Amino acid sequence: QRPLSVVRRRRRGALSSSLVVRSPVPGVYRLRAWVRRGGCLRCLPLAHTATTLRVTDSVIGTLSLTQLNRSVTSTNIGYELATNTPTKISFILYDPSRYFSASFFRFCWHFGDGERRITNDSYAFHIYPRAGIYQAQVEVYVYLSHSQWKSGTFAATLNLLDTINAIEVKNADGEHPKGIMDFHLHVNGSPPLTICWSVSPNCIGAVGHACHTMLLERSRDCHVRYPMSEAEPYALNVRAENGVSSLQTCYKIAPWRKGIHPVWFIIPGVTLLTIILLILLSTTTRSSRSQKDLVEVADFDFSP
Repeated sequence: QRPLSVVRRRRRGALSSSLVVRSPVPGVYRLRAWVRRGGCLRCLPLAHTATTLRVTDSVIGTLSLTQLNRSVTSTNIGYELATNTPTKISFILYDPSRYFSASFFRFCWHFGDGERRITNDSYAFHIYPRAGIYQAQVEVYVYLSHSQWKSGTFAATLNLLDTINAIEVKNADGEHPKGIMDFHLHVNGSPPLTICWSVSPNCIGAVGHACHTMLLERSRDCHVRYPMSEAEPYALNVRAENGVSSLQTCYKIAPWRKGIHPVWFIIPGVTLLTIILLILLSTTTRSSRSQKDLVEVADFDFSP
């Protein structure tokens, strides 16, 4: 018996045709196709192609993941999804010949965080509360009859990330020599993070391409330094992104004007406050001593 047998041929127009083949045993087959001029079997091919056909006796399909009102990013290592968001994991069956159309399905879901579930539906909802990498898996059982069934196991790697909900600017009031301002940024969201920042006279609606870009692979903190050429108000525009969310914020900067360092305004104030406290302390001490002397004089007895 031949490994592959042609079940049906179909021709669509002059430049398109298809074949339906069947194999009695599992295996990997190499298929080749040539295109020659009509009525000339010995002519050289005008075009040719080849493909690999994998035949298996198990169920064939794939996993699909979606989140409500969010786009799911697919990478070379898996899917990037948001935490604390309902995630729909679906099994998509590949059955072009409708061989399993009258079969009964059973799905055993393993979400990778210790929770399991058995359903008759080809999808399941799950919420991942913590960030991390999870291995989701589903075991599919197809019952053709009481004594005949097929199965298949399908898995996907999920990278759960916390959405970005805040960008904090710390130590923004420090001034460095030569008018260089130093900022510490903390992003409340899961790395890897892409930071895009720029300085402008006013806050802008969206940070464009003319910005300074930094990539934080594992950290949520970074430092930004910018030379202030003029003693005028500035705006620090920061945009942070990860695989599931993005956020932009604006921080107003009011640098000190050139000429007098702000420390010379602080020292006289501290000195004046110290002098006032010393005067009050001295006055209180003298008053206490005077009252004590009066009490001691009143204790003398001048009777004969």
